[in-house]
Order: sequence, then C-alpha cells, then structure tokens
Amino acid sequence: MSPVDLAHVQNHQEILDALCEEGACLPCERRFTGPGCLLLLLACNAAAFYILQREQGFDSNSTFNVALLVLVSLFLCGLALSNGLDPGAVDPDEVQYLKEWRTSPKVKVTLPRDPTEDEIFVVETSDEEEKEPYRWCRSCNLWRPPGVSHCSECRKCFWRMDHHCWLIGNCVAMRNHRFFTLMVVCGCLAWTSVLVKTLWDFFLEETHRNFLEFEWFDIIAVLFIVWSLLGLAFLVPFSLFHVSALLCNITSKNACGHRRISWTSRRMNGFEEYDQIFCGPLQMRPCQEHRSIHMQPRETTNG
Repeated sequence: MSPVDLAHVQNHQEILDALCEEGACLPCERRFTGPGCLLLLLACNAAAFYILQREQGFDSNSTFNVALLVLVSLFLCGLALSNGLDPGAVDPDEVQYLKEWRTSPKVKVTLPRDPTEDEIFVVETSDEEEKEPYRWCRSCNLWRPPGVSHCSECRKCFWRMDHHCWLIGNCVAMRNHRFFTLMVVCGCLAWTSVLVKTLWDFFLEETHRNFLEFEWFDIIAVLFIVWSLLGLAFLVPFSLFHVSALLCNITSKNACGHRRISWTSRRMNGFEEYDQIFCGPLQMRPCQEHRSIHMQPRETTNG
C-alpha cells in the first residue's frame, strides 16, 4: 500500500493532506523523462542508419525513405497524443448510480477482513457466468465498475486502464490506448524496415569482398543489427498484444495482472465498445494537476 492509502485507512487527514499536497503536481521530469528517452532512442537509431546509408554499397531508396518518414511521423504523433491526452479519468458523477445498486436486495456485499482491503459487491443474477465485482476506491471515494482501475502514480481511476507507462509519462487507458498502439506499431514497423534494409545492404555489400576485411562502418552495422534484433524481440510481441487488446476485451491488467479474467470471459469487443475506444472524446491533460483527497464514510448497509 502507498503512504496515501495507509493514511486514509488510519484516518489521519492531516497526514493525508500533506502527502497529497506534496505529490499533487505532476513534475516535468516525471511527465517528460520517458518521452525524452524515446526521442533519444529514435535519434540514435536514425543517426546509425544515416551513417550506414552514406557509406558506399548501401543503397539509398527515395521511396523507402518517404515511407520511413511517414512511419516516424505517425510514431511521434502517437507519442504526443498518448502523453498529452487525458487517458479517461472517471468522473464521480458517472458512477453515482453504483451507490444505489449497492443497496439493492440483489447485491451480495463482501466486507473487508482488515482495513487495508477494499470492500466489494456483486450483483446477483440468474446467469451462471463469472461475475466481476464492483470495488470501493479509498483514494477517489467512488465505486469502481469492472474494467476501471486506480493508478497510484496519477492518483486517479481510469476507464479500461491498461497500465501506467513511464515511457510516455502517462497512463494508457480507454481514451489514449489507440494512440499508444499507433505509436508502438509504427515504431515497430519503422525499426523492422530499417533492420531489414540494413541486413540486405550489408550482406549484399559483403558478397563483393572478403568477410574478414572489416571496416569501421561494418562494426556499426553489426552492432546496429544486434541491437535491433534484441529490441524487436520485445517490441513485436508487445505491438501484437496491444493490437489484440484494442480488438478484444483484454488489457494488460486482466491478461497478466493479479486479477486475470478467465479465457471464457475473453471475447471480441462489441460495436459500442469499439465506438468508445476509437471514437471517444478527446480531452487534453492539464500540465499540472492539483488533487486533494478527503476521507468520506462509505455505506455500511448491506441492503
């Protein structure tokens, strides 16, 4: 548990206010360090590719360069939008109806065994499907529907939260997941294209001379090829997963986290879900967010 959660559980409002005031602002280093590292990686790869393309024997193709420029531009747009947009913070008014649901006679409430656990309730239905619980968020003072998760870094609950990504300086959730996936896929395609062209030009050049006669740009080419293979070994499956996450009702949390959903619950998204993911409203994320948390008593009746 975070210090904020502990202060909340033990009813120390002054400590809670001090902690919230201390970490309320999103400092520039926390928001822009990750994107800066991505841009540095892009610059290093671009510099290595540029050096190799200037050497004799490495063919420079204008069509390839234009396609690569388009992919890199889409990568940068995806990065900017992933960082700058609100991922989909939950407004308490949007989940106000859950307070009424909790008092329904069809609700089964599970009270926490110790104060550090979240209270949950499940709506009893005639279906025999696995029912996902509704959980109480102590930090945001609201009931979380299934698919909503709380980020301890951003101190907010987000709709269809996937994970908090340090490299984009933001959470990945319902309203920016499409742009995050665009960034990852375009970066993967651009890097793969550069690797394939470097491999082709390098081995084509080496067929015209002795492999043992290495020159300085040969060392750069070999290092770049090895580094690219290592990077793409992670990036390719990562890209495929997030493409499938947009198409299906899965996220990193329910696929790999401690609250996994069963395989029988995994399916293709419906039309309404696609509309929310791909056509949802865009709202810019504020440069600084001031957030204070005040403890409120939650309901204790079981309905």
